[in-house]
Amino acid sequence: MSTVRRSRTFDYDLYLHDGTALTASASGTVDSAAVVLDLGTGFVDADLILDVSALDVANGDEIATVEVRLSDTQIATEVYVATQYELGDSAVVSGDVDRTTGRYIIPFNNIVEDGSCKRYMHLYFTLAGTIAAFTATAYIVKK
Repeated sequence: MSTVRRSRTFDYDLYLHDGTALTASASGTVDSAAVVLDLGTGFVDADLILDVSALDVANGDEIATVEVRLSDTQIATEVYVATQYELGDSAVVSGDVDRTTGRYIIPFNNIVEDGSCKRYMHLYFTLAGTIAAFTATAYIVKK
C-alpha cells in the first residue's frame, strides 16, 4: 500500500505554529510570540495544514485538541471555534485508530452561526492526559 502525501504551498505570513514543543495547553506561536492572523473582511475557505512530529500515546490517555478560533478583534474577547480536531490515543479520541504523527489537512472557513465572517483567527492547542510533549507545525492555505 502506498502513502500519498498531499503537498501545499507554504507562506510564512500564514504560519500559525513553528514546531515549538508544547507541554501544556497554549496558543500557536512563531518565534515565541502568539500568532493572530488577519483574514480580511471577506469569506475565507481554507485548510489548516498540521504536521505533527511528536505525540506519544504510550499511556493510553493522551489527547491533543487543535482548535481554529475566530474573532472580530485581535485581542479575542468573543471567540468562535471554527473547527477542532482531536489527536491522541484511540481510547480517548473518536474512532479506533491512534492519531499521532503525520500530516493532517483540516478544512475550515471564517463564517459563524449568524452568517457573519470573522476577520481574525488563531490556533489553540489543548493537551490532556500524560502527554510529555506535543510537537507540530501549522499553517493555512486557501483552497
